[in-house]
Amino acid sequence: NIMFGLCRLTRTGIVSLIVIIVAAGGIAVWKLFEAPETRQTVTELSRDVVSSPSYELQTDTLTRFAGSDRCAECHAEVTANYHSSGMGQSMCRIGSETPLEDYDQHNSFSPDGRHYYSIVRTAEGVFHHERLADIDGKTVYDQAVKIEFVVGSGTQGRSYLFNRNGMLYMSPIGWYASGGKWDLSPGFKLPFHRRFSRRVPSECLECHSGQMNLTSRTDVFDDPPFREIAIGCERCHGPGVNHIEFHQREESVGSDPIINPSRLDPGRREDVCTQCHLSGEGRFLRDGSHFGGFLPGTRLEDTYLIFVGGKRTTDDGRTRAVSQVEQMRSSRCYLGSAGRMGCTTCHDPHSRTPKEEQSALYRSQCLTCHLDHGCVLEESERRIRQADDSCIACHMPRLDASDVPHTTQTDHRILRLPQTSSSPKSQPDDAPELYDDAETRLLQIVVARARGLWLAERAERYTSRNFAQQALQILKGVVASRPSDVEVLEALGTCSAIDGRTEEALSYCTRVLAMDPDRERTLLTAATLQLNRGKIETGRRLLEDYLEVQPNDATAWGRYSGLLSQLNETQKAIDAARKSTDLDPSNPRTWSHLAELYQRIGDEQQEEVCRDLGRRVQISKTPQ
Repeated sequence: NIMFGLCRLTRTGIVSLIVIIVAAGGIAVWKLFEAPETRQTVTELSRDVVSSPSYELQTDTLTRFAGSDRCAECHAEVTANYHSSGMGQSMCRIGSETPLEDYDQHNSFSPDGRHYYSIVRTAEGVFHHERLADIDGKTVYDQAVKIEFVVGSGTQGRSYLFNRNGMLYMSPIGWYASGGKWDLSPGFKLPFHRRFSRRVPSECLECHSGQMNLTSRTDVFDDPPFREIAIGCERCHGPGVNHIEFHQREESVGSDPIINPSRLDPGRREDVCTQCHLSGEGRFLRDGSHFGGFLPGTRLEDTYLIFVGGKRTTDDGRTRAVSQVEQMRSSRCYLGSAGRMGCTTCHDPHSRTPKEEQSALYRSQCLTCHLDHGCVLEESERRIRQADDSCIACHMPRLDASDVPHTTQTDHRILRLPQTSSSPKSQPDDAPELYDDAETRLLQIVVARARGLWLAERAERYTSRNFAQQALQILKGVVASRPSDVEVLEALGTCSAIDGRTEEALSYCTRVLAMDPDRERTLLTAATLQLNRGKIETGRRLLEDYLEVQPNDATAWGRYSGLLSQLNETQKAIDAARKSTDLDPSNPRTWSHLAELYQRIGDEQQEEVCRDLGRRVQISKTPQ
């Protein structure tokens, strides 16, 4: 089990790209900022983009999924065993999880003596609180959300999700198995973290849930959000309806359509595991595919293109939490097995191996190859080090996970001398490569599209004109032959904005919105660009359209309030600012802005309340 929250959650907006400063009386400046150039560069692509027919993966298979309950009708024993495994407990509704957490005695913590987090279970449900205390210990605010889903079996820990208007968000509170304690979830760090505004995209949830139930909009879920909550049988065996119908016929003709991964060729077999156990340096959908659309029996590159590269262990011996695939593939054991070795060589996906049996099980698997040429150490010496004569204790030691606190992970490099071996260091200008040499099997335009999107993502992450310019050069060639590729057009708009090409960026935004009027990121980009160039009415309309489809963005409500204030629509500005503070009471600027709005209408009592809150929040959030 890998604790939720380590996944990349970067493609949820363009906050890193856009800064809107709320000053006294309204918005003073709307602008794009440029961060210092990152030291990372990317080698120039050696091949030009060539035009080719658009690739579309046929994914109209949702109606052919049966659900794990149907599987259990004939496979009761294996299904029961599977439901006790980590994958079988990957997610559940709050209240139905195996009880591990401490809700009664040690159900609160404070990382800094100012922010207090508590977990409260009542008859109405489970609530996560963040309370800010001022320098006198008095409560400034106490914000709570109602938890709906638990993510993780608890082997490493658990994270928690709540639902706002069909959008799922991650709580800053997590449970860690190591030490049996509550603490901040992975990716949350005081004094400035995203609190209750960290939206979880389908890109992450596809590997923590069974079957997502998405609307036509990006990362917006229907009711209920999941057709099957936990990872189920069909994640590895493919849609089951055809299999059921095959066996219900009086005379079955042909072969059983269900997928048995062990009968696939090594590449397709390993892709069943790799679909979720490889994060890489970037994961991009093929044109026409969707998250959750990978079908066992196909190649991973039919749905995703995943870039890999660089070290997977740090200089101080820590490892990335989702790097087992790359580590294993670099091992001499894997390289010398001619495809025979894989994830299921050691791991049974249908059950959880009891801890006391793991050492013997893994040792037996090692001895299938090393029985005649085993360890150079005598058994007596080995047992002095490890009483159970464990192979993995020496050759696959536990390392701290660098991206998930309080957790460890087995080093899958299977090193002969782990204490003296290290991964080769990647160079700053090394460009990542596609996983499993996928580019040798793909059209050049497919590879170029993915590489361009990778560069665009880096451009946004680092606000780098260098990356943006490289992405523009590649993606313009792609969109010339694929003029309706919304994701590419959106990336071109973002990169043009970063590169200071406002008119060009707006042109791309217009094309995107003509095809997808509710696309959140593009609406926000276009609104910011229009307001930045003084097109107030157009920018206002776009910002209102954005808030219509994304009403959970506290920052955007604050920006909208500033704009309304600038237009002397004071009551509307107050209403918008109140929506911002309801979503995020931790922003002192919004409270100060509200105080000035109340001063404008002569409400001295509310002015003083808001001004006092702004001052106390500011002092309380200042690092001590």
